Amino acid sequence: MWFRSEKIQSNPLIEKLLSNRKEVYGEAIKALEHLDLLTKESLVPPLKEALKHRSKEIRKSAQWALGYLKESAKEAIPALIATLKDKHWEIRSGAEWALGEIGLDSKVAIPEIIRALKDKHPYVRNNAAMTLGKFGSTAQEAVLPLIESLQDKDVYVRYWAALALGEIGSESAIPALEKILQDRDAGVSRNAQISLQKIKK
Repeated sequence: MWFRSEKIQSNPLIEKLLSNRKEVYGEAIKALEHLDLLTKESLVPPLKEALKHRSKEIRKSAQWALGYLKESAKEAIPALIATLKDKHWEIRSGAEWALGEIGLDSKVAIPEIIRALKDKHPYVRNNAAMTLGKFGSTAQEAVLPLIESLQDKDVYVRYWAALALGEIGSESAIPALEKILQDRDAGVSRNAQISLQKIKK
């Protein structure tokens, strides 16, 4: 295993979490549900170290594992923020997802995730919009960038931006959401309607 060559202390569960075999990885993710808080937190340091590994697949697996650890992985937030600048779009997108799963402790990443709304890859942009919505009312600074994203050429970016604006709940988004009710995609217009109902409550 790469752990020995890079002097990273590991255990069988860490090795499974970073496995490229889906059945092994899936088994390890399920095992996380039954661990106590201290045990979960003990997994974070080696997973943080794995975020710097030369293998893209290992970096991606580490991100997913940290995301599944949720708030137990808050120690890894700075390391995950650093991977928002990875050269591979899958890693940038995975960082967004993991930060959103960790929860409100990750709100320090909001400025970087807002910047990701302009990423060249559409999947990174739509994941950024989705993640910003998870921060709810704490992401007020994302309202204007998300309004701009309602005009993105990618339908999924518009879809998640419309939904995120409702989760954040700013009345300043109402005119833009009303306009997007006419979007050519039914999912986007439906999300705009849902968000308008939330904001106007």
